[in-house]
Amino acid sequence: MTTTLFHSDDFSVVPRIGEIYRLLGGREEDAPERLRDMVDEALLMGHNLSKPRAVYGIFDSDFGEPALRNDLGPIVLSICTIGSALEEKVREFSDKGQFALATALDAVGSETVESLADTVDARICEKAAEEGLAAWPRFSPGYGNWALKSGQKIIFSHLFAEKVGVKLSPTFLMNPLKSISFAVKLTASPPGELEASICELCDKQDCSFRR
Repeated sequence: MTTTLFHSDDFSVVPRIGEIYRLLGGREEDAPERLRDMVDEALLMGHNLSKPRAVYGIFDSDFGEPALRNDLGPIVLSICTIGSALEEKVREFSDKGQFALATALDAVGSETVESLADTVDARICEKAAEEGLAAWPRFSPGYGNWALKSGQKIIFSHLFAEKVGVKLSPTFLMNPLKSISFAVKLTASPPGELEASICELCDKQDCSFRR
């Protein structure tokens, strides 16, 4: 059982513009100039307010959790966050009645932490490849058949979440909110499904997060 820590200066994160507009309910090419200007402003603020940090550990146990069962290799658990400054600024804008800017900045924060999780996942894949292993798509507690409560308990009891400033609430939500926890299964012989997304591998068809 091995734990490897990574800190904020290890990560450079570039949020995807198209995803930000998708979160705002539209497409960049259809956005009016006023919205484009607001998104540009939110992107600059998001860059200045975000502090990307992550920690992950590689474990040779599934912890008795069916969703983590992996007969072909180890399990990676990870916690990623961009810190609390951005969400504090979102609340500030909301309190001042600047709801449009608050919404745009919140979307930037959501996409930034998602991009961070993808960046960490890519690093995991690279390190796995160096060991002759392949990585399945990442998946998080609360998605598919992995219960939020049991998943968060496992992740937070086996990683040093305090190293990246993330705490777990009594309802198993993370603080700061712009944080993502996830797991990755590693396997010595990559199955054909590795080309699929995690949504294609999941059998929960009515999930509101399905892509």
